[in-house]
Amino acid sequence: MTTSIHSRLTAGEFRALTGLSPKALRIYAERGLLTPDDVDQATGYRTFTHDQLRAGLRLDFLRRSHVPLAEISDVSSFSVADWRLKLSLRRSMEDFYLDLAEHVGQRDLAAFVPELVDVPETHWVAASVELSLPNDPEDTLETFSALAVDTPGLDRVLLDVLDEAGAEVEDESWTMAAAGENESRMLIAHRVASPLAPQQLGRCQDELSSRASGSAQLVTGTLPERQELTFAGTSDADDPVAETGDAYLQVVAFAQLASERDLTPLRALPRRRVASRSIFDGEPRDVFDLEIPRRGGRSTR
Repeated sequence: MTTSIHSRLTAGEFRALTGLSPKALRIYAERGLLTPDDVDQATGYRTFTHDQLRAGLRLDFLRRSHVPLAEISDVSSFSVADWRLKLSLRRSMEDFYLDLAEHVGQRDLAAFVPELVDVPETHWVAASVELSLPNDPEDTLETFSALAVDTPGLDRVLLDVLDEAGAEVEDESWTMAAAGENESRMLIAHRVASPLAPQQLGRCQDELSSRASGSAQLVTGTLPERQELTFAGTSDADDPVAETGDAYLQVVAFAQLASERDLTPLRALPRRRVASRSIFDGEPRDVFDLEIPRRGGRSTR
């Protein structure tokens, strides 16, 4: 059935009634969001129906609301409620980072009091998991939410596997970032009394792979005899903004202190450590590992 010419609108009339520009109409037609009802093959003139006005208006208002075209697959089914939720999540993330920026700008670094102790070598076993942080606020929130759910379970599995293998797990555990060739990873580490034998390692890796979801890998190592530096005066977990901001500022305070005292860190970033078998028990503290300086100068390491 052919639409009557009297029920059609010229492109100019359609633009006047919807507020859409010629460029916008071309783009929407190319993307299949708003195509003309008819195109004259001889003249190329485009016409629209009155029924298309609602879709045109909706598109115009969505774009004025800064909804990206990539988010609009179908004008009629676009969910404003879902977009409002996404905006709310994004705004919450923006507010959090603004609060962090304010905290980092105002916090006095003199509040961080360094504490330095000598410690012996430390053997450890860890589960290594991929750590990728997307740029989209909604995806970032989902990533952290997934970590909050998955990490405690992985930690329990690792402890069970170590216990079953006869490893002597001690009351110290930590998390830290580890860079791979093409990815960033997070280590969930536990101190053990002695290095695991090859047979124990093989058994633990097999059990971890079979019980843990995802791509968790078993890694081991030994921190050498060293000095550990922590800072007193940092904020506790009751204030997430202050706690997170202080965690970043400790890196700044440590870099200044290392320069002033000619300290040599074993790694640039700290470990987040708790004095318990599980990283989810006890109060976490950030620990910077340092080479032990030789008398009269820098470390021999």
